[in-house]
Amino acid sequence: MKTLILASMIGFAAMAATPGLAADGAKTPARQCFMTREIRNHTVGDRNTLYLNVGGRDTWRVTMSNNCLSASTGYDPLVIRNFTGSTDICRPLDLDIGVNTGDFTSHCIVSGISKMSPAEVAALPAKVRP
Repeated sequence: MKTLILASMIGFAAMAATPGLAADGAKTPARQCFMTREIRNHTVGDRNTLYLNVGGRDTWRVTMSNNCLSASTGYDPLVIRNFTGSTDICRPLDLDIGVNTGDFTSHCIVSGISKMSPAEVAALPAKVRP
């Protein structure tokens, strides 16, 4: 009996740790992350939205809860660091963004980060596609 329980627990743990499978065996979306070194370009959508070209193949939307982007342009250098010290950016807390507008660097409070679908990217106005 103990062997059966142990085998069940090991099987459950393996299924839970398998990317793309939930505990009940249903497919779940893979965790989506990127590394800061993969960022190729950025554009400012509005005072709360930044678009990132990651690896030349993906577009990510980063939203801010403050209006740190209100005085910036797409040409202002960004200061992007991984806040947690991990190599992956997967959630808002992982990302530390500042905008250097010359004499002043405004710090952004990242509230959301998501990988955009090709249809979402195509729907963006051309001037904000990174």
